[in-house]
Parts: sequence; C-alpha cells; structure tokens
Amino acid sequence: MAQGEDLMLAVVRETEGSVPRRKGAAMLIGSSGILKGSIGGGALEAAVLRAAKDCLAQKLCQALAFGLDGGNLLTQNAGDALPTGMICGGRVSVWLQYIRSGDRTWQEQCDQALLLLKDGCSAQLNFDSLSFPLDPPERALLFGGGHIAKALTPILASVDFRVVVMDERPEFATSGRFPNAAQVVCGDFGQLDRFFTFRANDYAVVVTSGHVHDFEVEEQLLRKELAYVGVIGSRKKTAAVNAKLKAAGIPEEKLAQVHTPIGLDIGAVTPEEIAVSIAAEMIRVRAERR
Repeated sequence: MAQGEDLMLAVVRETEGSVPRRKGAAMLIGSSGILKGSIGGGALEAAVLRAAKDCLAQKLCQALAFGLDGGNLLTQNAGDALPTGMICGGRVSVWLQYIRSGDRTWQEQCDQALLLLKDGCSAQLNFDSLSFPLDPPERALLFGGGHIAKALTPILASVDFRVVVMDERPEFATSGRFPNAAQVVCGDFGQLDRFFTFRANDYAVVVTSGHVHDFEVEEQLLRKELAYVGVIGSRKKTAAVNAKLKAAGIPEEKLAQVHTPIGLDIGAVTPEEIAVSIAAEMIRVRAERR
C-alpha cells in the first residue's frame, strides 16, 4: 500500500461439509499474485486468484460460491466452471474485498490493528460487507538458547508463532544466533516476572542447559495460566523434578498438564528432529485450542 498498490483480501465466509480451509481463512492478493496467506490451495485457490485479479482491475468487491462436487469446481457464475478433480464434496463461500491504496480510513484501521496486535491484543477490520477478526500470533517462549532452541526457532516462526528466546548466558542470547526470533532476552532464569508479562495464550518450552534451571523455570511457569508448558528430559528426570515441584507446592493437576518428555513421540534423536517433534506438538495443541 505504501507503494501505491491496490489490494484484494479474499476471506472464507462460510463452509459446508468437507473443504480445504474453514471460515476465517484468508489471503492477501496484489497485482503480482498472492502476497500472504492461503484459503486452501489447489484449483479452488486458483479460481479465487483469477477472480481477484479481475476485481482488482475493475476496482470491485465480489462474492463467490464454490461447490466441490464430483470433480467439478462450480462458482455462482456458470462461465467460471472449472474441471479440477477435487472431490471434497463441500461448499465454500468467499468474499473478495477490494482495498484502495489511498483509502485513509483503511490505513488508519491497519495502523490501529497493528498496534493492538503488537501488544498481544485482538483487533478487527471493518468493511461495508465484512468484519474480519485478527488475533495476535501465539507467543512461544523458549527458555534456553542451546541446540534445540536454535533448531526450533525458525520452524515455529514459519508457522506463525511469535518466538522469544531467553538464556542466562550472553553468548547464547544474541539476535545473531536467533535471527528468526521476535525477541532475544539475556537474564536470570530465577526472575522471569522481571522480563515477561505472561498471557493465557503463551506457549512455554523449557530446554535450558541443566536440571537445576529446568526446575527453576518450570516452577515459575506452573504458577501461571498458560496454553502450553513443555519440558525437555527423560521420564526418570521428570519424576525427580515433579517430586521437587510437589514439595514446592505445585498441585498434581498442574503437573499433569505439562508436556514432558516434550514433543510428539516420533523417535526423534538429533536437535533438529526433536525440534520438529516439539513444533508438531505445539501445532496440535494450538489447533485444539482454536
């Protein structure tokens, strides 16, 4: 928009039956094609992209309805029928919102929304025929800047987590080591509240350099209400740490919520494989919460 380019926002408004993406899925489209997001890929997305380019040229909004039935993708306009091989069987309605680059009202909405999202709050964009909610990306707090955190950070960033890495060691807490992190913190693991205001949609990953720090961080986290707490370690180590946490006053029901050993059981061995297993578990928890 700053370059004077008009945009189209494609939003899935309603779905029925089996479809690639559900209500709220969106993608932003410019003259060069898709800039961000997806509404499901394949022939459905291709048809929406084609319609969006036409709307851009005509500076119009448009409602589209698709039926994914028996190998044909059918829109409300008979001329747009497209053989696809898609046999999902559902129906999708998509709204194409034209956005003029010089529209000050739209720009003000965007500026306000960005400020809210940066502060971890939800926002909403309001159009004549569409209200589009925007939720801030979930924050992933990685405690420990070792090999696993280094491998995990770019994976989480690529699936829309806002990654923050913390370590007590200055040489491990650098932006150069974590270029994909939104924030890197060097500080005392024993004083987390000095550095963070914790939120109910935060995801915490405890992968420090040793059992002492793991316990120190986990005890503080379990006194918060978080979306996810995952802790590295074997079952033997987990049992030992849990005994200390109980003695420190952490109730059994809180301990039961901890994902430990962390990650999905996929036989991961290397830091990179463990990072994949952790990211997969976090994605699953996020999907269930959503």
